[in-house]
Amino acid sequence: MADNEHNDQIIKWLNGELPEEQLMQEIGADNLLKYKQIIQEVDQWTPDNESVIFDPAVVTKKGKVMTMTRRMSLSVAASVVLVALFSIWMLRSDRTVHFTKAGETKQITLPDGLSIVTLAANSKVSWTEDDWNSSERRLQIDGKGFFQVEKGTPFSVAFQTGEVTVLGTSFEVSEFDESFQVICFEGKVRATDKNQGSRIVSAGEGYLYHHDQWEEKLNVTDTQPSWLQEETKFDNVPLAMVLKTLENEYDIQIIKNNVKLERRFTGSIPNKNLTLALKIVFDPLGISYEMKESKLTLSE
Repeated sequence: MADNEHNDQIIKWLNGELPEEQLMQEIGADNLLKYKQIIQEVDQWTPDNESVIFDPAVVTKKGKVMTMTRRMSLSVAASVVLVALFSIWMLRSDRTVHFTKAGETKQITLPDGLSIVTLAANSKVSWTEDDWNSSERRLQIDGKGFFQVEKGTPFSVAFQTGEVTVLGTSFEVSEFDESFQVICFEGKVRATDKNQGSRIVSAGEGYLYHHDQWEEKLNVTDTQPSWLQEETKFDNVPLAMVLKTLENEYDIQIIKNNVKLERRFTGSIPNKNLTLALKIVFDPLGISYEMKESKLTLSE
């Protein structure tokens, strides 16, 4: 488990202020997965509104003593630490957070009651009450999301490496490593990078911001993200973006070794058939791979 020195980083991650990959580097992939699983359970929990009568006799009644294994102790410790952090976070912030697990999508109605975001696998979106007012609508995303925005006050989506601002439109933001891609399906958006460079992205267009540079305009014919139909399309994207998608969709860890992540990939992969997805991505690139449990090891 992550120790106390990482508490601030975990709270920043809960607030949407720290990217998931950076937190994973701090606490490790296994610990991050534990936190996400516990938070997912909290997110789905519905309180029981029935009244409960406290009976001291039940508390004082003798019961069997159960010896806990080390694994059980660590699991309990993980839960206790996260609940404590979650409580601190709730006291510090009125932030609303929605998560998706690996291989999951989720549609969320935003506070204006009309706009919608659909989160792709292993993604997170969050906002505070102050982010939604009479003059602006604002939220943060970590991962990938498809936004359908009703016309009204300015609407902005912030993330580690930039921001997208619109009035009313539908668009996709996909963040990976130190890069992001914006695709506009309807209307027009302004995509701004962390260095304050920007691109106006109209319907049927997309732009990739990679290695602190904007790449050439991408022409888009789809009317919505392909992953809503259980496949993901890529058009001349870095291999790093494809690997991130595989990890998110199939809940696997990819050991990249010496594989060149800057090479480009164009094609479509299924989101529900890992065996086929691996063949489509790696066979044409001449990359060898070995799958053992939930770890995929690459070599070339």
